[in-house]
Amino acid sequence: MSINIWTDSMQHAALLGKPVLFTNWLIQRDIIPDGWYCYDLRGTHKSPSTRTTLVDHAADYHAGTVLSPIPLKHEGTASRRVNGTFYLLGEEMTLEQFCEEHDLAYPQDNREFVLRPASLDEVGLFYSEEKLDEALGTVGHLRMDFGHGEKEFWHTWWPHNEDRFNTPEFKEVLQRFVDDLRQTGLLKNLGAMDAYCWQHGGSITEDRRSYGYIAETENYRFCLRCTPFPGEYQGYLYCYDLCQQEMYRQEHPVVGRVTFASGEQQEFTDSKALLQAIREELPFRSTTGFRFETLTDDPEVKKAVDDILLDFAGEDNSRRTCNYGLTETGKQALTAGSAHPRRISSTPLRPRTSTIRSISLSMRTGGWWTSTPMRASPAPLWRSGRISSGCWLTANADSSTAFWSSPSPASPATRRSAWRPSGSSAPTEQLSSSRKKTSIRRGCPRS
Repeated sequence: MSINIWTDSMQHAALLGKPVLFTNWLIQRDIIPDGWYCYDLRGTHKSPSTRTTLVDHAADYHAGTVLSPIPLKHEGTASRRVNGTFYLLGEEMTLEQFCEEHDLAYPQDNREFVLRPASLDEVGLFYSEEKLDEALGTVGHLRMDFGHGEKEFWHTWWPHNEDRFNTPEFKEVLQRFVDDLRQTGLLKNLGAMDAYCWQHGGSITEDRRSYGYIAETENYRFCLRCTPFPGEYQGYLYCYDLCQQEMYRQEHPVVGRVTFASGEQQEFTDSKALLQAIREELPFRSTTGFRFETLTDDPEVKKAVDDILLDFAGEDNSRRTCNYGLTETGKQALTAGSAHPRRISSTPLRPRTSTIRSISLSMRTGGWWTSTPMRASPAPLWRSGRISSGCWLTANADSSTAFWSSPSPASPATRRSAWRPSGSSAPTEQLSSSRKKTSIRRGCPRS
């Protein structure tokens, strides 16, 4: 395995009286900045871990690698004895921190293409999926192999999206990318690919036969799948246009994402497809590791997701769509209102009333409904109070519904509340006898 000197930490050390950075892993020579020097420390047959010799490359008995801002041996010298001059100083630091510690100029990474091992969440980028080509801005993919001698280079181009994104600009960038990999070693031959995969990791399959590496430029993403075994196509290079990908996301925002324990991930721009996936995969979540994430603010979609979850648990969703936020109709009404502030401000303020058309009556022994209209004044969202000694009224002015029920001993706070009709200062308990008789006729039991 090897490390990335630009991002990974190394150990602060001293060698031959000079400050250096040390690591037990390998350091690829092609990423060494100009003006810096990299050497391997070599052990012996009797003591492989003892650092005795400084060499350019240790073919065997590798005991570590050092990075130095100054040369530690002559260029024509094959090796140099360390003779106990190597010491670890007991702290880890990055290359940037090392330069600050010793007042050195931080070197610039002048590489145009920087490869990194892929994560399990990115496995899908290394395979063809026609349904996602438009969303990903797939330009096409390049199939490669090293021929019978394992040192040739054969390739075939497969266009995607009807070859619409294969512009002259892309062709130029692709040519530079492949040429760079041919020179640095990954696509030089089969042996170089095998060594690179072993040193950098990045396995994307369970059998560790395929490895994935990603490089990004300002406008393009290159995903290289390597299979360093003879008799197979050793490379598949998938190319994506990031500008087209961003344009598609703006036109088709992602409403949700699902993931699985295998690392497979899928994003949805269609809410119906997302809900269908949740409905189908939810029963198998314990074996597949199914997880989902709702990314849209659409209250109808959010409520539909909760409906599926609660239905799976054997319950009903009592929340309404408005409890999840403004719908598109509500947003349009809000926008239209803000466009005419003078018209709104000139409207005189007056009390609003709503007609409650439906009253639900529930008793301990049963329940029935009536549709007698009544008037309710605007008030806090919920109001409740005793209408008679045997029933309670709870009114929701927002939904224009009222609920009558017998008093519950489990809610003393509700029993203590007093609901006052609009424009009345008298408590509900002091209503006239005629009002009480009216309530009794509506079905409340006589106390």
